[in-house]
Amino acid sequence: MKSWIVYKSELVIDLLRDDKRLVVPHTVANIRILEARYKRQFPNLIFAVSCIPLLLEGQVHRDIRRGLADLISRGRPRITAAMPDMMARHIAPLDREANPEWLSTALSPLVSELFAHMCGCPGPLAFPKLVITRLFDSFVSLAALGEAERQLDQLRRSLAETAPDVDQAQAVALLVLGRDSLLGTLATSLHAVLQQNLGRRFADIEFPEFPPETGVAIAERVAAAEIPVGAHKIAAGDRVRLYFQPISDNGGVNKQALFGAGVHSCLGRPISLDVWRAMIETFGRFSSRVASVACEFEPSNIFVMPRHLRTEHIQ
Repeated sequence: MKSWIVYKSELVIDLLRDDKRLVVPHTVANIRILEARYKRQFPNLIFAVSCIPLLLEGQVHRDIRRGLADLISRGRPRITAAMPDMMARHIAPLDREANPEWLSTALSPLVSELFAHMCGCPGPLAFPKLVITRLFDSFVSLAALGEAERQLDQLRRSLAETAPDVDQAQAVALLVLGRDSLLGTLATSLHAVLQQNLGRRFADIEFPEFPPETGVAIAERVAAAEIPVGAHKIAAGDRVRLYFQPISDNGGVNKQALFGAGVHSCLGRPISLDVWRAMIETFGRFSSRVASVACEFEPSNIFVMPRHLRTEHIQ
């Protein structure tokens, strides 16, 4: 089996739209193989990957995606109504801090609360970032799979206890993929913009309309049929790894492509933009300047996620 790495922005977008010949890996089957090999059971991982559209194909993908799109549409008015208060509590206080750490004090609580509103949960559900989403990595270790299984078990128990009326499959799908991807997108985008505007007042920074970075670094696909690409041919059965990151550096490509393209494009794009624009509006009332930015990234093959994002502010 060959593996292909695609990083040319226009080609990445074209291949993402080719959902007939380029399909997602059969994740459930892969987990079943690991269960047999290691004599372990991962029922919660199988439950999760069976309800995440990004990991599914065909009619089941369309049905689950349609249900999630409806849930997000119904949750968006609740999020919009709560947005001013969330910004006032999580983002606005950073203006008064000299050395804030954004992930733990602002972005993580903000995103967790947002997803609680979206899913109709009575309150945020706390679980570590990037623990569960490691299941998207085809090279994940057995120990990481075991930890993801444990965290998913705790998440499902919390949902059953605190939100018994919430559709658990839909909530898990949104909380597993959506939370980490939004958190990573906001944090990496802020890092990129603030790093380029040192010494300037937040209120004077020209933030772009779309987040300039994505928290999702790659998309994994498998060729279901031969795909000619220039002088090369991707054979049926070959793995293809599509890199989103170069899109952020390519001025000629529509930045909306950072949210994906085709049938697996991001369902949460409208809400992500709502949050980004609300943050920009909040920054417009800041009085502080950005003196320095420091960022340390989590080790991950799939997500671009800061471990820490610190800034120094001067009045």
